[in-house]
Amino acid sequence: MAADGSRLRQLTDGPHDDFDPCPLPDGGVAFMSTRRGSKLRCGGGSPEVVCTLHRLDGEGAPPRTLSFHETHEWHPSLLHDGRLLYTRWDYVDRNAAKFHSLWTCNLDGSNPAVLFGNYTVRPWACYQARAVPDSSKVVFVAGGHHANVGGALVLLDPSRRAYDPISGEDRPEAIEVLTPELHFAEADGWPRSFYYSPWPLSERHYLVAFSHDPLPGGYTTHHQDSETGLYYFDRFGNLELLYRREGISAVYPIPLTPRPQPPVRLGPVESKPGEQGAFLLADVNRSVLPLPQDRPVRSLRVFQLLPKSRSDRADDPRIGHPEQSNARMLLGTVPVEPDGSAHFLAPARKPLYFQAVDAAGRAVQGMRSVVYLQPGERRSCVGCHEPPSAAPPPRPVLAARRPPSHLEPGPEGTKPFGFPRLIQPLLDAHCVRCHDGTSGPDKSSLVLTGEEEGPFSRAYVNLRPYLKWPSYDAVTRPGELGADASPLAALLAGETHGRFVRLPESVLRVFYLWLDAQVPFYGTDEAAHLLAQRRGESVPPPALQ
Repeated sequence: MAADGSRLRQLTDGPHDDFDPCPLPDGGVAFMSTRRGSKLRCGGGSPEVVCTLHRLDGEGAPPRTLSFHETHEWHPSLLHDGRLLYTRWDYVDRNAAKFHSLWTCNLDGSNPAVLFGNYTVRPWACYQARAVPDSSKVVFVAGGHHANVGGALVLLDPSRRAYDPISGEDRPEAIEVLTPELHFAEADGWPRSFYYSPWPLSERHYLVAFSHDPLPGGYTTHHQDSETGLYYFDRFGNLELLYRREGISAVYPIPLTPRPQPPVRLGPVESKPGEQGAFLLADVNRSVLPLPQDRPVRSLRVFQLLPKSRSDRADDPRIGHPEQSNARMLLGTVPVEPDGSAHFLAPARKPLYFQAVDAAGRAVQGMRSVVYLQPGERRSCVGCHEPPSAAPPPRPVLAARRPPSHLEPGPEGTKPFGFPRLIQPLLDAHCVRCHDGTSGPDKSSLVLTGEEEGPFSRAYVNLRPYLKWPSYDAVTRPGELGADASPLAALLAGETHGRFVRLPESVLRVFYLWLDAQVPFYGTDEAAHLLAQRRGESVPPPALQ
């Protein structure tokens, strides 16, 4: 609509939730939408469809998906350099509540990258971020997960962003708390009042919504009827009421005034896009936390996470022993050159993550987030969890001198993963003769047979004490992923077990792959496919990817 309220017209329609609109300098509109159709992995039974970043190119044009992340995103806005800034809720193989970080991408969805908060202890959530005029800084609301949006006001200086070389956390020097009288919601407790929807006028002056009531949420308070008014806030201690009306919450103050238009920023996408894109990695050894020197990386695994297509309850169905785990597929592996570089093709529009693998087939380091490509996009990165200010090495990159590698498919039972098809045949061939539940001189009390037990199998249930995966609350540390951490890997490759049966290297590599992939039992949440996987049958990748 026009500024005076005239010329009101509807831009989207249908059964989807479309919200958080952000006008773009190329005439389009970015917004959040449930159009991808996937379900939330963490829920209590109420219907909740995942919302991610989309855009509209003009009236009558169909909306298109920009983000293929598999969990919620919110609050898009524009940075001065033309990038989109938004919040991503990211709990790939980690805590479901603590990581709501700030991400950026180009206007066409290319080059998604974290700006701040991908691994923080405080705050848990970065909401409603917006660029400060005439500044490189960003203001956001530091909130909680189990609460309404709201909390303390924080000023972020992206130029000071750095990782702690010991803990791997985002260092606190990049942020300044503008409202130190308030807790970081949930991380430090529950604030007695809260801010919402800040609009910066400068680094010192802001328009905000503010409530004198406690922040609703946390399963600990009944103050669900809190109300906000509009206020002027500044760095000198002033909080002046502009508008408040009993019975409503006034939010999102937006000055109706011209402001500089950011540039139109698009990504390196080929003019004739296909269903693939390409990645170029300069040096996998460039890392915040150093990789083990005695285990050079020889290949990369490329996994695809599978969005949840049904059920709104956490762990319904349960994919395996880890809580709220994703279903996933191994798309394949690609070689890493002696200088640590890699160059490979990958499917577009899919949530992907990578693992750096040594010569023995064990993951040395891995992602716990996702990346994706737009069709035809060519994307490069410096290293594996490299520092934010890292630059590519000042030397030729071997992998850039050759065409991109194609993915080498993994073993049967990894697309999607399924324990009865991937691991149980190995147990039957090499282990069950001693682990069949009978007594005898060479028999073990650990039963590894494949009959059903609860939602899983007897072997899968009985292996639980021998399995371990990275902590959901700690940063991913090199050399501490599943195959390195699980007692099962050491047992299978050890001398004691070798006196009874010495497993071929090819078999050990399959076990290592499964351990590094979060020990899944299922690779789907479709009811018919779950039954088929329990019977050891092959199932196709799900329709929703």
